[in-house]
Amino acid sequence: MNWFYENCEILNQFHITVGTTKADLQPYFRTWRYQDRDFSIDITFRAFLDRNSLVDDLTYLRIAGTTYKVIQLHKWEDYFEAWLYECEVE
Repeated sequence: MNWFYENCEILNQFHITVGTTKADLQPYFRTWRYQDRDFSIDITFRAFLDRNSLVDDLTYLRIAGTTYKVIQLHKWEDYFEAWLYECEVE
């Protein structure tokens, strides 16, 4: 696919780099509700990336110096769509 790729680090749940890939980061807005916890967060970006077995719902992505938590991952036939929450990592 012809996307505007950026270099992307794949981080595990401990924020340790486990791999790299290319991602097309796009602004996106959706409120994600955790019904069992009466809690919600705003999804502000989504990324399109090539299928990669290192990416799942425990993954963090670092793109252009900013870290994002993968909130939901849609696995399409030839690519992934990840809904992202921008987070601060110390």
